[in-house]
Amino acid sequence: MKPGRFTLKLAKALKPGLQSYGLSKLSEALGITLNVEGDFRTGAHSAPYDVALTMALFRQLLSSVPEAKRSAVLGDADIVERQTDLLL
Repeated sequence: MKPGRFTLKLAKALKPGLQSYGLSKLSEALGITLNVEGDFRTGAHSAPYDVALTMALFRQLLSSVPEAKRSAVLGDADIVERQTDLLL
C-alpha cells in the first residue's frame, strides 16, 4: 500500500463525511498550506509538492489524536499492521 493511502484512510476515519478527500480539498478543509520554495516546480500536482502535502496532512491528522489513543485509531483505520512498510 502506498503512503498516500494511509493518509486517505486516516482522514476518512478522523474526518468522516467530508465531501472530498482529494489532496487539495482535504488540505483546504484542514487549513493546510505549503510555502513552496526551491525545487517544487509547478506546485500542486507536482510529485515533490504532493508528497510534502501528503506528509503535512498525515502529521496534522495524527497530531489531532491524543497519543494514548493513536494505536487504536491507527488500528481502526487499518494502518497499524502496515505502517512498518513505510520504515523499510
